[in-house]
Amino acid sequence: MRESGYYLIVSSSEEDPDLEEQEINQLLARRLDALIIAPVDRPWTSSSESKIRKTPYVLIDRSLPGLSANFVGVDDEAVGMLAVGHLIDIGCKRIAHIRGPETSPSTRRMEGYKKALAQAGLKVADDYIITERKGDVGQNSAGPRR
Repeated sequence: MRESGYYLIVSSSEEDPDLEEQEINQLLARRLDALIIAPVDRPWTSSSESKIRKTPYVLIDRSLPGLSANFVGVDDEAVGMLAVGHLIDIGCKRIAHIRGPETSPSTRRMEGYKKALAQAGLKVADDYIITERKGDVGQNSAGPRR
């Protein structure tokens, strides 16, 4: 990127919608060429959308209902089913699901997890579903462990 005269700026809203709006406003004030946004799961206000429309942007990981935007992501439910299906195919019977906070990707991946277990005739055990409250959890997390 540098060889082409571009630079990368990374910012995190930590799943806080107000902080996300502040961060986007700060970045837009720098008159960037483009934005790549992994948005907080909530509808954007019309003022947020109108501000950002002046700068090219792409949403990644999460699409937002009602927002007409370019999006790069995956079918999260299919990903959950694929992962669990593979584990079942290699003989696993007790399969845990470690999920992040209540975001659309996390919710859809868990739906895929549950569907794959049901299709294989396996029971969904609530104590095999572990939820981390933050999405970016490091090795020294104080989160629940089983």
